[in-house]
Formats: sequence, C-alpha cells, structure tokens
Amino acid sequence: MSVAKPGYSHILEHLSLQDFKTAIENTYKILRDDGIFRLVLPDLEYAIKNYIDDPSVSAAYNFLHETSLGRKTRNRGLFGLVKDYLGNSQHFWMWDYKSLANELKSAGFSIYKKS
Repeated sequence: MSVAKPGYSHILEHLSLQDFKTAIENTYKILRDDGIFRLVLPDLEYAIKNYIDDPSVSAAYNFLHETSLGRKTRNRGLFGLVKDYLGNSQHFWMWDYKSLANELKSAGFSIYKKS
C-alpha cells in the first residue's frame, strides 16, 4: 500500500504576477507530455460575489480579510521589514477562472476540467 504525499496548494496567489507567469512557464517546461498540473487557488469571482451580496457594514472588512488582500497592521523596524520580505503571507495576485485559464493557455497548458 502506498501513501500519497501531501501536495502544495494555495501557493500561486502569494506570487507577483510576473513570478506567477515564470512559475507556470517553468512548470509547463518540466511537465511530461501526459502530465497533469493541478492547482488550487482562492476564487476571486466567488469572493467578489460574497462581497456584493453582503449587506452588512463589515462587507469590505470581510472581503479584505477573506482574500488576504488587506492588512490590519504593518510590521515596523528592521525585523518587521525582514518578516515582510521573507514571510510572503499576503496575496499578491488573485484569480478568477477566466483569467487563470487564459494565463495557463498562454503558457501552453490545455484546460480540460473545472471542478
């Protein structure tokens, strides 16, 4: 009996747009012809719909919190700068299905399923 090792998910949204493009181009280059590249990302369209449908006064707060686009505080001092530079916990770029599919096709991928 073999046990699958856990994969990585929710990584690509922590990259800048240019770094994302480089990552998927490199992934395409090293993937075998019959290989499958599975990625999991937060859905920007879903988050936007939730924001629009949220009648509460905290709708903007909820959107920024759920998408990791907002920051409640800013790290200060040298340690704070280093932590911000190396930590990379904020989302740098968000995707909906249409824009993600377009970027993947531009890198050479075939899109065969949306789940």
